[in-house]
Amino acid sequence: MSSFELPETPFKRVQEVLTNLKIQYWRLEHITHGVSRVLGNCGPGNILWEYTKKTDRSKVDAMEMEKAQLAAQVATMTQELARESEEIRRY
Repeated sequence: MSSFELPETPFKRVQEVLTNLKIQYWRLEHITHGVSRVLGNCGPGNILWEYTKKTDRSKVDAMEMEKAQLAAQVATMTQELARESEEIRRY
C-alpha cells in the first residue's frame, strides 16, 4: 500500500482500536479497585506503598530466587529442545 492509498475502512479500524483500548482500561480499573479493597480500601495512588508495607521481604527474596532458578531451567530446556529438534531433523 502506498502512502497515498487509503484503507477501505479506516473508521472501522479506529473503532476496533478504541474498543480494545476501552476494554484494557476497564480491566485495569477493575484490577486496581480489587487490589485497593484487598489492601484495606487504600487509594489507587497508595497501592504500591501499602503493598510493600504488608509484604514480607524474605518472601519476596525467596520468590525472586525461585524465579531465577525457573528461568535457568527454561533456558536449559530450550537448549535441549533445540538440540533434540536438530537431531530429529537430521533423521
